[in-house]
Amino acid sequence: METAEKRVVGRPFQPGVSGNPGGRPAESQETKDGKAMLRKAFPAAVETVVSILSEPGAKVSERMDAARYIIDRVLGKSVQPIAAEVTAPEDRPLTLDECFELAEAILAEERERRDKGA
Repeated sequence: METAEKRVVGRPFQPGVSGNPGGRPAESQETKDGKAMLRKAFPAAVETVVSILSEPGAKVSERMDAARYIIDRVLGKSVQPIAAEVTAPEDRPLTLDECFELAEAILAEERERRDKGA
């Protein structure tokens, strides 16, 4: 039976020693250009969402989507609790890949359940 690596709790580095001595990697020029393009488009995007929200001829669903979008961006999305029963193998902890697979399966089940109720 393999033993899992011992996890260090707290600060594993000596005082004054960084855990990331090279710092955050620099953004590529492509990323910088993309962010600049999005910043320029931002006012028009906000105007579009607000115009949909206030458009009397828009469908209710479109207006609700616009309102939800604005509220989510301003206040942040509300926490969505997910009930799940998790059964892990008793002889070993889950691997990271298994955790991701499990999370994807739980989210898929939740989407399916929500879609059936809609």
